[in-house]
Amino acid sequence: MNQRRERAAGGRGWQRWSWLCLGILGCLAAASAGDAVQINGRLRQAAALLLGGVGGTAPAPETNPGYSAVLQRQAIEGIGSPQGLSYSADHRSLFTVLENEQAIAELDLCGRLLRRIPVRADHPLEEVTALSGGSILLSFANTNRISLLQMPQGPAHLDTTEGLELDVRQGDNPVEAEEIAWDPTRQQLYLASKDYPPRLYRTTFKLNEWRRRPRGNHPLEVQEWLSANQVLAFMPDITALAYAEARRELLLLSDETRDIVAVSEARQLRPYLKLEAGSAGLEERVRSPEGMAIARDASLYLISDPAGVYLYRFYPELGLGRQSLCSPP
Repeated sequence: MNQRRERAAGGRGWQRWSWLCLGILGCLAAASAGDAVQINGRLRQAAALLLGGVGGTAPAPETNPGYSAVLQRQAIEGIGSPQGLSYSADHRSLFTVLENEQAIAELDLCGRLLRRIPVRADHPLEEVTALSGGSILLSFANTNRISLLQMPQGPAHLDTTEGLELDVRQGDNPVEAEEIAWDPTRQQLYLASKDYPPRLYRTTFKLNEWRRRPRGNHPLEVQEWLSANQVLAFMPDITALAYAEARRELLLLSDETRDIVAVSEARQLRPYLKLEAGSAGLEERVRSPEGMAIARDASLYLISDPAGVYLYRFYPELGLGRQSLCSPP
């Protein structure tokens, strides 16, 4: 009896690895026309699926959210190495972090540089998230700390010692969350972990209460909201987050696969937008997407940095064609 069990287990193990090898070869063949980064992402997805990491659940067919690309590959002059993107309803503008400058750049909605805001901090900047009332959150590389600050008007600088330093953790475990999105209606924060495999966390964040707290360190308790298994069924990494108020969905962006996935309040995931030529009227694929933001009119903005910085805008209406809503800078 034991020998039969051992032989059966061995047979199942051999079959599992056979399927894994076939899956990897299939991914290589399917991705031969793509770049090395996309191949790497597909291989990690295949391994996660075939090794049982996601329970063998395959993504649903791609859906079309009804976007039209109305601003394509608009060059942004005067900045380099952007990370993340956030829409500020207070300023009606976009914010991104400049990795090489330890600064925030403010852009208008056509991709023109409005100002740089130098930031004094103990850690390299990772991303900026605009909240409301002029408040922002800054995340940092290789740490579980984030800062709550007020964005100044006009030429100025930011000093993280002048705000609140939040110690992000789940119980006794620190959480290095670099990508952040805010739901202003429900006063909730969504945070994506830095390390592979990707995880999503959520916590209540009543902004007015936090503003009244004194400067210094404060704990920020979060709970895992989406497991690595759920994320890996659709994408190998989380590059950026954005919350769509009109749809009540959280959007996840992967720069490895150029996919945007939507997550409902019930934590159901579905393909949302593919950043490839022909999708939503794109004339060519979006290479190296670094950030994503959603404006009050539900426009979706992307910033990319393949060999030069570019801005894209997608408007949620069909029939707009390829017209640009911005004049050249």
